[in-house]
Amino acid sequence: MYRIDDVVLWVSKSDEVLKLAKFLAKLFPSATFHLLAVVPRMRTRFFLTSLYHEVAKSIAEEALEAVEKELTRCGIQRVRKVFEKGSPLKVVKMFVEEVSADLLGLAVAIEMEVEEIVDSPIPRVLNTVRIPVMVYTALSKVGEVPSSIAIVSKGRGLGNALGIALSLARSGGLDLELFLTTRLSPDELDRLTLFVRSHGVKLSVDFVEARREELVANLLHATKIHDLVIVERTVFETRSIFARKKIGELESILVASSHSPILFV
Repeated sequence: MYRIDDVVLWVSKSDEVLKLAKFLAKLFPSATFHLLAVVPRMRTRFFLTSLYHEVAKSIAEEALEAVEKELTRCGIQRVRKVFEKGSPLKVVKMFVEEVSADLLGLAVAIEMEVEEIVDSPIPRVLNTVRIPVMVYTALSKVGEVPSSIAIVSKGRGLGNALGIALSLARSGGLDLELFLTTRLSPDELDRLTLFVRSHGVKLSVDFVEARREELVANLLHATKIHDLVIVERTVFETRSIFARKKIGELESILVASSHSPILFV
């Protein structure tokens, strides 16, 4: 199964980042947490440049300290704080690779329209960072104790999505609901059900249409009744003349409207 031993948390000063830290601490209590705050470099020669960096660094350090305290309060024993300057996306990508992270967590601090999400760093992060990415949305409402997880998959080769879900479900006594966009044969469905239940996990399976409107509607409904939705990137990926796989608008709709955190794997 896919193990989550090292978590990178992209830190900024917001309540949502603290909520994300608390949520991740519940899910992965034995992990090492690497807290990363990034301040973009100003490329101007104005005298305010140094003042900008001093103020930005002070705010970032306060944010790092607040998240560290929240994780410590939640019982996390291994926390590392890092402050960097540079292009945020490049720094995050390099840092994730440097620490061999198993998961990247980021939070959306304010409610945003779909078009704003499309133009934000989130789609670029999903296209660039190939490890699982947890997005804590601005509308996320998570109970004190998570009780259920939804997985959204094309159906075959569930891989990391199912591995992570089973690990969480077994340790936390969570129920799983699997949404498939490709119908399995009766034998395939029986084997999958038996495999999940052999781990002591309750599973329900639903088939959803892969058409855009129905898929989005089903996913948004799932975010209202589950504490975490795990989405395989392949459900949304399309081919582009610029890249073999491109993630963008459908994920942005989900990020803008989801009522639970989303884990893209």
